[in-house]
Amino acid sequence: MAPEAESAGNDGRKHPRRRAPVVVWNLFASLALVGLIELGFYLCLLIPSLAPKLPETLRLAVAWIYHEEDRRQIHHQSEWHPLVTYTLEPESVRRIDGREFSVELRANSLGFRDDESSLDAPEVVVLGDSFAMGFGVEASETFAGRLEVSSGLKVLNTGLESYGTARQVLTFNRRIDTSQVRWIVVQYCDNDLGENLSFLRHGGDLPVRPEAEYRAYADSLVARQRYRPFDFIREAWRAVQVDRRPLDPAEAFTERELERLHGLHARAFLEVLRRLEIGDRDVQLVALDLWDWADIRYLRRLNFRRGVSFNSQLFTQAVSQELREGDYPGPLQEMILLDTSSLIVAGDRFHIDGHLQASGHRRIAEALGQIIDGEGPPPLADYDFITTAAERRGQLLTDPLPPAASASRLACPGRLSFRAGEVQRRMSVDLANRSGHWWPAHVGKPGVGPIRIRSHLLGVDGAVAVRDHPAVVADLPRSIGPGERLRIDLTVAAGALPPGRSLLELDVVQEGVAWFGDRGGTTCRVEVERAP
Repeated sequence: MAPEAESAGNDGRKHPRRRAPVVVWNLFASLALVGLIELGFYLCLLIPSLAPKLPETLRLAVAWIYHEEDRRQIHHQSEWHPLVTYTLEPESVRRIDGREFSVELRANSLGFRDDESSLDAPEVVVLGDSFAMGFGVEASETFAGRLEVSSGLKVLNTGLESYGTARQVLTFNRRIDTSQVRWIVVQYCDNDLGENLSFLRHGGDLPVRPEAEYRAYADSLVARQRYRPFDFIREAWRAVQVDRRPLDPAEAFTERELERLHGLHARAFLEVLRRLEIGDRDVQLVALDLWDWADIRYLRRLNFRRGVSFNSQLFTQAVSQELREGDYPGPLQEMILLDTSSLIVAGDRFHIDGHLQASGHRRIAEALGQIIDGEGPPPLADYDFITTAAERRGQLLTDPLPPAASASRLACPGRLSFRAGEVQRRMSVDLANRSGHWWPAHVGKPGVGPIRIRSHLLGVDGAVAVRDHPAVVADLPRSIGPGERLRIDLTVAAGALPPGRSLLELDVVQEGVAWFGDRGGTTCRVEVERAP
């Protein structure tokens, strides 16, 4: 009879004669299980209608896999543009074959997804991103295409993937024939905010990637679509880790903070639209929002699991309130707001892509048609803000703060030590706004400096030795309202400090305007010891 895997021999020692087959079998079983899981995710991509039936975490994992590894990009059909970064390759025709659609992407001579005749003196111009462009549907099925048929007006669809309001305005002002425009339809999305803030900070000149850099970026997006073994499991694991990670209270949006966020979106949106070159022409603006619920990168920050997220109703109400409170030109004051939360239902979106199916475009086209026919939009749903209009407006900095806004109070640790070779240390400070003014975290106008925490290096006698020392430079993580206190984690750079002991004084400053300490604000001091 053969000995067991670890039976004793004549020399009294054990011999693992049958352990290798067991290891091989376990390895094979593990690989088979991993392969089955990978196949399961592939089937969910192959049959997207399965996704809504999955538990929430797995549904998010499938959507994450799709957006990170599988979503078809239009950048293989793009051409770099010095004003708006890119357009579709003029007069090109391609197909986009996605998991939930297969559509033709045909561009006219200016790189828009519309026919050539629409470029000649259009009466309606649609500005927007991939929602307006109609990602996933045929050009004739977009709300722009349907509106042209139902209204009898010439409609030009300039929507392109990733275009924020800033590039939409630049497109209208500098790229198309606007001589006969009577209607402008502006479609907003929650991911427009970063572009809009950059546009405002640069005074209406949007920074554009150099051509070589854009081409490399576009190639990288296309390369992501190439499948590598176990791609799906790796991305699903990342999604599960993100979804199951305990929420840090610092990441959690309260209802008040969420309203402030929508106020920032609304004000930046309107400040960008203020730059539309309409003149004295009789042009009617219509604004609508289509938020990208499937963009997994935003779900954690917006507390998706807690049912709190960016939504069209709150954005539309914030825009309406801002128009009533702000000083905007006539065309903006008379802008018609279309709340899509009352129009779009779950079945109007693709299961894992998130863009609108043909039914969603049809609903929007019908609502726009009613507006053009003079019937007006559906009434805005009621929303009771817990924040004031001034609080929501206070999220964007457009003017130098008055001296009275400098009533600050900083509190920091009394001592900080650097070990030998340590280049930086984290330090927490408490910042209180004791004034009656908002301290916005975002700048919305060129020449207006941001609010930061910075430092001075003091001498042994406590006098300022180096004003505006580079050891500490920290932006506000969010806007701070009157009477609010916020704990801020900042970085102290060791390389900027001399060896041995030194004394830093931290103060709040509005760049190019004033140090708050010079206007009566309370600073704080920290003794720093840096090992040689």
